[in-house]
Amino acid sequence: MKWQAYHTHQEGDTDCGPACVRTVLRRHGIHVDSAILRESVGLGEGGASLFRLQQVLDDYGVTSQAFRLTVDELHQAVTLAGPAIALTTDAGLSHFIVVQEALPNGDFVISDPWFYRPRTVTADELSQTFSGETLVSETPSTDVSRWGRFRHSWKQSVFVNEMRENRRTITGVIALTLLVAALSISSSIYLQVSVDRFLQSDSISALTLTSLSFVGMVLAAGALQYIRGLIIVRFGQRVQKNLSERYVEKLLRLPVRFYSGRRTGDLASRLDDIQGIQTLLTSTTIGVSVDIAVVLIVGGYLAWASLPLFGILMSSAFITVVASWTLYRGIRETSEEALQRDATLKSELINILDHHEVVFSHGKRAFAARRISETLSRRIESETRLGRLDNLSATIRLVTHGCFAVTVTWIGLLQAQSGRISLGQVLSFISLSGYFLTSLVNISTLQTTLQRSSAAIGRYRDIMTQREPGIVPSSAGTPARPGDVPAQTDLSHRAGSSLSARGLTFSYPGTARRVIEDVSVSVPAGRSVHLAGDNASGKSTLLKLLAGLHTADAGTVFVGGVPLERLDPETVPHKVLYLPEIPMILNTTVRENLTLGAHHSQDEVDQACALVHATSVVDSLDKGYDEVLREDGTRLSRGQLQKLALARAVLIRPDVFLFDESFSGIDQDSFVRIWDSLATTGATRVLVAHREVDDLRCDLTVRLDSAPDRASLTKEPA
Repeated sequence: MKWQAYHTHQEGDTDCGPACVRTVLRRHGIHVDSAILRESVGLGEGGASLFRLQQVLDDYGVTSQAFRLTVDELHQAVTLAGPAIALTTDAGLSHFIVVQEALPNGDFVISDPWFYRPRTVTADELSQTFSGETLVSETPSTDVSRWGRFRHSWKQSVFVNEMRENRRTITGVIALTLLVAALSISSSIYLQVSVDRFLQSDSISALTLTSLSFVGMVLAAGALQYIRGLIIVRFGQRVQKNLSERYVEKLLRLPVRFYSGRRTGDLASRLDDIQGIQTLLTSTTIGVSVDIAVVLIVGGYLAWASLPLFGILMSSAFITVVASWTLYRGIRETSEEALQRDATLKSELINILDHHEVVFSHGKRAFAARRISETLSRRIESETRLGRLDNLSATIRLVTHGCFAVTVTWIGLLQAQSGRISLGQVLSFISLSGYFLTSLVNISTLQTTLQRSSAAIGRYRDIMTQREPGIVPSSAGTPARPGDVPAQTDLSHRAGSSLSARGLTFSYPGTARRVIEDVSVSVPAGRSVHLAGDNASGKSTLLKLLAGLHTADAGTVFVGGVPLERLDPETVPHKVLYLPEIPMILNTTVRENLTLGAHHSQDEVDQACALVHATSVVDSLDKGYDEVLREDGTRLSRGQLQKLALARAVLIRPDVFLFDESFSGIDQDSFVRIWDSLATTGATRVLVAHREVDDLRCDLTVRLDSAPDRASLTKEPA
């Protein structure tokens, strides 16, 4: 059946969601491992809903639409569009399936993750479990033929693209490696020549000259090996640097919504995967190229020297290939699981270490240790299964090659005794057989390396295929870029921008509840607003929508009358800037933490610190602006860190400030003075604070009222 190539079998009882998403993504030419969708994206362990599946497909660039359909309407939808994920219910249990094709006779071809193969069902059979809830994807643009799938995968392959970009270097290294191998193998020829020609003669000078010649070849091989090693090291460093930079740049271009469904440790651990890809591109690829050449060239020579003995060697090779093929699938799946569980362990450990004070103060050291131990056990379990498979493969190779090496020696000596071949030929054959079998072993052991590297490539590709937020061209002209922002030494007395939103609606991935629904608000340029509301009323969410950190399900945000999505992403911080409660602190100097790599004069930095009363914070440090801070901000209070974050924000000179509990650690008197100082900038200010704000001068108070299923705005005079 043609849909077998796209089918995914679920691994756990709750893995039907990730299995169906993987199947649909494969139909659209996007390859993502099940382990990534299950653990990293969070679709496993009951984490999948039809809405969440739609969000994940959209993140990978596949547009889909949710419907409630009858069976007849489902048939029409799949005929006109692409594959559909359908929710079925059986005995009260919900289960996702993929409808691959609607047949002309009214039947359906479905991929049920419970089974190992797609199957055909009638409309009546499907109607017995079909709930009507359906996610219909767009028509796949990729060719569904085997050749079309191969061609698309080839073009999208990270490995192939890197090989293509570095083909000259790789070709040169392979050529050097082949030359080194040829010179090394020549020692076997020396063995045959020495035994057959010089052992029975008295020509010591000829033997000495021949020996010195072969020593020269060995020294030449050593010199070439040194040069080859240097090239590989530099090549590997370049590959790792390029892949790492692309990964980080891509990661930082993704929308905030992407991070809400991912674990920080998991994303950070993928830099380790790049090292696996580098190994595959450098050592593994070059090594297997040489091993294949050795098998072909040496194998051809051995077949010419003694066909019976070569036949024995080929029997060994056949057993090795069969064993590798049998273990292939298990090693691949276990490698994926091991990598992902390692990432899960790191995420859990990072989270606990980041909140170690809570763990200690609540007396939960044992609980935290137990959670880490459980996660560690799952990783070790995967690694153990992989180790067992690798050990089984190694045992089969050892026994097979050892037995056949003894057999070749035995039969070869019998043939030499009968005079069919010379003793030198036997010794040379045995020596060359060592190279031949070693190369076969390397090729067969490549299986585990390839599967680990393949899983690493899959995790890398998972991020690189994520959809980036687009920029809608503005009819008002080209939006200003950061470099177009005029230089300004005076941080005060400038014009702000108006900020407004119309019909905003938003819900977080994985939940159908709308946090914000049909909210509209307007803030005139240069005015200050206090955004009030109960807990969980959506205040922080609204600020993030206004800053463009979240993309609304419906509605539009305007800054200075221009839709926010029409602005260049690098320009947005100069228009509207969001300040969270917890500042980002980098492991660098105070100055670098304030400027974030931008060029600012000392006078500008001093002005910004003075404006938000952060000068005292800098003066309290031994080295002032040159003091190196740690990521956790040790030695500084939260209020001091927030003052530094405020100074950093002032240096950016945004038209609109969005303060989300940005003053929570600052005492009330300083809070009021800083708020009044910020008024001198002329920027528009919106504040969310759960503390007393009666002393603040705000032009308007906007209350965000939370209902059971929505949030709305009411305005009050300040």
